[in-house]
Amino acid sequence: MKLRRAYNVLSWIAGIAGVGLFVWLFSSTDVVGSLASLPPVLWLSIPLYFVPLAAAVIGVAKSIPTASGSRIPPFFPLFTIRLAGEAVNNGLASAYIAGEPVKGLLAVRYGVRPRSGLALAMIGKTTNMAGELLWLILGIVVAAAMFGGGTPVVSMLVTITVVGGVIVALGIIVQQNRFLGRGMRLIQAIRLGPRKLWDRALPAADAIDDEIKSYYKTQRGDFVAAVFWGAMNWLLGTFEIWAFLVLATDVPNPLALALVLECGIAVVKAASFIVPASIGAQEGGIVWLFGATGIGAEMGMTYAVFRRFREMIWIGLGFLALWWHLRRGAALRVEPQASAS
Repeated sequence: MKLRRAYNVLSWIAGIAGVGLFVWLFSSTDVVGSLASLPPVLWLSIPLYFVPLAAAVIGVAKSIPTASGSRIPPFFPLFTIRLAGEAVNNGLASAYIAGEPVKGLLAVRYGVRPRSGLALAMIGKTTNMAGELLWLILGIVVAAAMFGGGTPVVSMLVTITVVGGVIVALGIIVQQNRFLGRGMRLIQAIRLGPRKLWDRALPAADAIDDEIKSYYKTQRGDFVAAVFWGAMNWLLGTFEIWAFLVLATDVPNPLALALVLECGIAVVKAASFIVPASIGAQEGGIVWLFGATGIGAEMGMTYAVFRRFREMIWIGLGFLALWWHLRRGAALRVEPQASAS
């Protein structure tokens, strides 16, 4: 509880500092004028963000354990589930993980077994991160070819990719070695919390561990496919910044530069996990990246605000999807009672 309280306090402080940084960056450049001068067609990239999200949904479908009889939900429900989970990830100060169990629990309403849904919370995050690493490696190669191996941008990408690779590898190893069950037994042994609580939770934890171990052992093809579609999600997400560079600037090699910039932004977001929605940190990172690659700080802040606007729209749609799922769940609980009476 103390660690959780300390994290919340640090998150609030980081959030306030991030808002301050955002306001300072916004006021120090003519963002309003730059946004007004953007070609109207550029705003069409906001609804087109559906495309990378669709690739991510396929990755989620491939991350669902099926050994215990779970059915893969249809695309549209799974799309709205993924949208709702990512809204929680990006809208709350949860290090981008609070939305993962939301996805798993909502998937239970569409044919996924409860144990499989909770296993999805860990497997889905792992496959998405592994896909992100493949995409980052591509970004490192392109950045090194464009700017040289010793530049700050390349060094930043290499560092976070190595750290992320270690985290993903350890995560897969730990997940296959009954992480939940052993963790709960350790907590029970040191008497942290009510013993009866852990006694009731242990069978469920063991069942989830079985699902995870079975997935990595018997669904290796699904794992590879999930990682591939996770990488495609990140790669297709580069379209937005490529469109911005093509339509709003005259930089050479916009596609390669867009890949490098998008990789850098992903690194900034990962490093600023404690800041709610990475507010301020993301904008500062984009301004730095645009400056470091020679595009200019003002254009960087213009894109940062444009991107934040798109994120707010899709996060809003995600919370709307979450509300719809919760209402639908309440209706499903009431309907059997009405039928019984």
